[in-house]
Amino acid sequence: MTAPIAHVEVDRYVISCLPVDHPEWARYSLFAVFRRNLGGWVVTDGVVNLDADGRRHYASVASAADRAKYTFPSEVEALAVARQLAAVMAPNGKPVADVLREMAGDAS
Repeated sequence: MTAPIAHVEVDRYVISCLPVDHPEWARYSLFAVFRRNLGGWVVTDGVVNLDADGRRHYASVASAADRAKYTFPSEVEALAVARQLAAVMAPNGKPVADVLREMAGDAS
């Protein structure tokens, strides 16, 4: 009997401008996640879904029209949006660019 073939499916990516070992990495990370119930990919900060302009959408209260704003048909599109949004993240008002400058030793 031959062994069954295992299938691998990627359904989640983590996107951040900070290195994984940075203490603020989780706060400055986004996720591109495949949602079977939506039939597409979403970009989320772990709490809300984000559209291509970074507007927040709460899935629990979203209408079908609203879901269409934050559901992307391909992982390529979702990853592109997530990369753009990760570059301008500012949790608690502190832009990721400032964190990167501090890491480089230039807090000006």
